Amino acid sequence: MLPRKVICFDTEGTGLRVYHGDLAIYLAWLEVDTEDGTTHEHFGPANESSAAELRDRMCRADVVIGHNIKFDAKLLRRQFGINLPWERCYDTLLMARLANDQEPSLSLLGLSLRYLSYNGVQDLKILDYNKGHKLKGNYSLIPKDILAAYTMRQLQNTLCLFARWHDYLSTTCTELYRIEMRLPEVLMAMEDRGIVM
Repeated sequence: MLPRKVICFDTEGTGLRVYHGDLAIYLAWLEVDTEDGTTHEHFGPANESSAAELRDRMCRADVVIGHNIKFDAKLLRRQFGINLPWERCYDTLLMARLANDQEPSLSLLGLSLRYLSYNGVQDLKILDYNKGHKLKGNYSLIPKDILAAYTMRQLQNTLCLFARWHDYLSTTCTELYRIEMRLPEVLMAMEDRGIVM
């Protein structure tokens, strides 16, 4: 059974190198009440106000979901000083690996194509624009309407993947599932502090 108050979130920004100065330019979330079906969507500039609202919504949620959540968590912490409520966080990338350790692709696009009958149209628009304008992964240069449609579809797909695997993993590998979902927090701390070899 799915938790009642669920929030998926994502960031879009200048690139993937958080420790080298890349920033979130947009924050997006999809909040769902699984009992009454109400939803709240947001896609807008990443600033102190939107970050504070996201933090408050995550605090009120039963679960917080992301795909490769560690990346977005690093941006939120470095840019806005926000720490995720890790005890309630779930990463659909890790869920996919737990559900099938031979999964051919752990990318959100790959999983969405395989399990959700997603046709990839929003991803193709982004890839074409990125390639045609030589943006090198800097999503802040993509027109907001194109990026918003892509990001909100990603959040819908992430929520569907969570719903697909949550009950299964909760009942078939309860303890391993609990441990694995805490890994992003541990790995992020290791990356921040460094490791003595």
